[in-house]
Amino acid sequence: MIQRIQSVYLFLALLALGALFSRLPLIKPIDIATADSLNEGFFIAQEILFGLSALLTFAGIFLYANRKRQMVVVKLAIVLTVFGLIAFGVEYFVLNGKLGAANLKLDPFALIGTVALILQVMGNRGIAADEKLVRSADRLR
Repeated sequence: MIQRIQSVYLFLALLALGALFSRLPLIKPIDIATADSLNEGFFIAQEILFGLSALLTFAGIFLYANRKRQMVVVKLAIVLTVFGLIAFGVEYFVLNGKLGAANLKLDPFALIGTVALILQVMGNRGIAADEKLVRSADRLR
């Protein structure tokens, strides 16, 4: 059912992932001379992971007719978001080792990834609760 609370959670997660995707890269070297391509691989990985996660979250909103498939799609989106956040953390520590913390500018917008992950998990819990409710109603018949 599209009006359920999990659809709202997934929509908010989609907005958060879209906003996060628009602000990539989240870590920028302060000195322009050292910004040649230190984090190019991590940037591409984050683009792919967060983009696919947003796409799967969008698809999960409209799979309300098949809750089992919806749970699988949302769980895959959660895994991709986790991998994107891990790539962000690894990028930070690699650049911190190469340049030092004083030469890095961390975008405070990076916390939005964690918010998106929490919203995706809450949406998945709502889908599971609906599935449990439907199963218990089927048992009563």
